[in-house]
Amino acid sequence: MPYATRTRVQPVPRPPRRRNPWIRHAQATPAGTGQNLAQQLAGAASTPRVYISFDPPYTLNPAWLDVTSYVDQDQPITINPGRPDGLADPGAATCTLTVDNTDGRWTAGNPSGAWCGLIRKGIWLRVDLLPLSGTVSRRFTGYITALPTTITGAGAQSQISASDVLVLLTQAPKYSTMLVEEWMSDSVGAPYIAGYWPLDEPAGATYASDISGQAPTGAQTLAVRSFGVNSGTGLTWSATPAPGFDGRQTLTFTPSGPPLSSSYGNNTFSNSLPYGSYLQGTVKLAAVAQITCWVRTSIANQPIWSWSDPSANYAIGLDLTPDGYVEFWQSQLNSATPSTLQNLYTVVGHSPITDGAWHQLSFRIQTPAVTQYNVTYWSLTVDGAQAFGGFGTSSPSTGYCPTGNLSRLLIGTAEGWNGASQAFGLSMFTGAISDVVVHLIPAAAINPAWIAAWMAGSNGHIGENTGQRVARLVSYAGLPAPEAPVRLPGTSLTVLQPTTGTSSILHVGTTAHPCGIQAITGKNPLDALRTVAHTENMPLFVDAYGRITLQASTQRTNTTPALTISAVDLDPATAFADDFQYLVNQAQVTPSGAGSITVTTGGANSRALYGEYSTQVDTVNLTGLEAASLGAAIVAAGANPPPRPAPLAVEAATLAQLPAYGPAWYDAVLALTLSNVLQVTGWQEQSPYGLAGTSTHIIEGWTETITAGQHLIAWSTSPAQGPTYQCDSPTLGRCDTPGITLAY
Repeated sequence: MPYATRTRVQPVPRPPRRRNPWIRHAQATPAGTGQNLAQQLAGAASTPRVYISFDPPYTLNPAWLDVTSYVDQDQPITINPGRPDGLADPGAATCTLTVDNTDGRWTAGNPSGAWCGLIRKGIWLRVDLLPLSGTVSRRFTGYITALPTTITGAGAQSQISASDVLVLLTQAPKYSTMLVEEWMSDSVGAPYIAGYWPLDEPAGATYASDISGQAPTGAQTLAVRSFGVNSGTGLTWSATPAPGFDGRQTLTFTPSGPPLSSSYGNNTFSNSLPYGSYLQGTVKLAAVAQITCWVRTSIANQPIWSWSDPSANYAIGLDLTPDGYVEFWQSQLNSATPSTLQNLYTVVGHSPITDGAWHQLSFRIQTPAVTQYNVTYWSLTVDGAQAFGGFGTSSPSTGYCPTGNLSRLLIGTAEGWNGASQAFGLSMFTGAISDVVVHLIPAAAINPAWIAAWMAGSNGHIGENTGQRVARLVSYAGLPAPEAPVRLPGTSLTVLQPTTGTSSILHVGTTAHPCGIQAITGKNPLDALRTVAHTENMPLFVDAYGRITLQASTQRTNTTPALTISAVDLDPATAFADDFQYLVNQAQVTPSGAGSITVTTGGANSRALYGEYSTQVDTVNLTGLEAASLGAAIVAAGANPPPRPAPLAVEAATLAQLPAYGPAWYDAVLALTLSNVLQVTGWQEQSPYGLAGTSTHIIEGWTETITAGQHLIAWSTSPAQGPTYQCDSPTLGRCDTPGITLAY
């Protein structure tokens, strides 16, 4: 949510002045025409160039089509990025322009249009500006949100509107749990999910539902089955807190009856009981299969799941040994139908998991068809680390021999587990199971990202920095996010990392602040991203290249002015605001997963003068002290803010042609972005800064209006910050590790 709940209005500049009659319409000139830059610009300081692309919305490098010749540059191109002040959240940047639609090419569905079948809402739109210096400036990258609905004049002029990628995030589906999002956003493994059952159904459910949407027809559910008890007895939904930090409840198994006999470790009885309820589904083995689930129990010597081929009298599964280690086994189902199969059991755990905590088990098996020397390969990871893996011969009498017809999947029980010592029987599991995921994989080289799912369920990625958190949430929403390999003891995993490269839709500033727990279930992706940005009081916006940008708060402190303007050269649209819009003398900061903290530090005098002006901030601060520090920083900046220009406006194209400014100054104007600082000199006596005063202002957003020969920019600003709150500073605040300083 935005910091302040009060209404804020983006300043709108005055209508652009009519252009001089000598300024001609500038057409984009293809290379090789022989015209120099000044000839191309036709005497103006700059000219816009407009492009579209018919590629899908998240394409990293769209194929651009120059459509400048269809843009009416006598009509304004208006671009509106950023936010009105330093308290609000930046919104989606917008762009509007007018096109010549004489031949109907801009009208979707027009059968005679040149782009019939291609033109549609949602295609890419890009606006560049070519100044006299020749350094092209990107002004906007986004998606067309409104195609022509009206037709005006002989040229059938039509207005087109576009927004940046934030508009897609606003409309994106709400997040599920972080654990679910890890599996479903895995670019490698997600296409091969054949069923994902979180097992978080409400009480009384008679089946578990697949949430992947990829299970084969007829295999979308795991049905509740019962053996030796009334239907559903011994199985309780929503009875145990699920792994992760989203408040879900999952399935608990409580079987009954006398302990079953067991052939393990020379013990007479196992801890498995014969009567109860379980889940059963149909999943047919592929060349490679991977079954992942979370298990919580304090009971050893019992099965967890089995996967069988009844026609071949064969089953495999995972269980717990008498010592609580995880074990992989194969067995016949029915000793009344003898087979040459050898009952094999292989301990694969590093340590017992019967401690009553959640553990992730991910089992992978490859049939002889995809391994060398006609052998079976299998492996198991426990809690994010490979516990064991090996090859076995495919001979039934000496090795593991899974058939290609494994199809009956049982969860919370196993058939054949007790050594097939009885004609047919089930051995039940006692404990809780959650998030069962089955991948059916066509090739051995494909590896689902089980490590990321384990990190989400076990620690919620606590401690990753804000840049990494934004990258992760962006990937959950389906946008391309960069990845970098990270080496951990015993395994090699891939985690999301921020980048400043131009090839990615994600562009993240330097951030190092650690994140705490963040519950995302039911949250809109943009709201979740903004919560991360609030952690360091950082703006999160989309830059002119269409990249989501998380800007570190340090970029807003002690910044050297990027540009200087004389007050006499400001546009008449410049105005001052000395009001209560930016006033904050109390902050309520709410870290995700914790209660809110009310901070009034430094606001007493302000409250005495003006009354109480409060703001609410949702963050992912790691500690309460950090949350309080953030609140103190917000109050320090807002307790008595000075007057600010709203807007601070210049006719940049006109000034660029004056000797006192020139093309290099105009290039500096075009390079400005959020959090850059402007300096204004030579104020008149009636201004808030006094005669010949100097002021500095942080850019928070702007409205730019481009026509042939004119470029009016109206910046929204906030007062430049003085000394800011810093982590670990003995005078400005102290938290985190001693010696590490982070500015809020």
